[in-house]
Amino acid sequence: MEPMVTAGNAGDDGAPFNGWFVGDLTAWLRNRGEVSDDRIASLGLRTSGVVEVKWGFHPAGMQRAGGWVASSGITTLSVLVSGSFEVRFRSASGETERVVPLRRLGDYVLSGADYEHTWQAIEDSVILSVRWREDPTR
Repeated sequence: MEPMVTAGNAGDDGAPFNGWFVGDLTAWLRNRGEVSDDRIASLGLRTSGVVEVKWGFHPAGMQRAGGWVASSGITTLSVLVSGSFEVRFRSASGETERVVPLRRLGDYVLSGADYEHTWQAIEDSVILSVRWREDPTR
């Protein structure tokens, strides 16, 4: 029977998944060869092919490892929970780079599916990110 309520800690639950605590976690486990019925059951309602949610703690000065992330057909919302953070965007068409500072708690940025991004923590920061694919039937 599918659980009706799943509770936990975003930092703890996301640690094995690079901060992502909701998403296609079963696929992550499968890729690492860690799939078992007990492990999948322990994820509860956190496994989803529709939405992904990340709790990211980033120490001051930390930059995204690997630099720019290529666009992937996903829309992303990032919200500043604490600290000070900057997200940089550029489009594949060569558009000028745009820097979005997140300074006040609650500052957010939404990025479309066709933008590459990278980021840097100005101060110790916590960022809540949510990403999803747009409905192609709309």
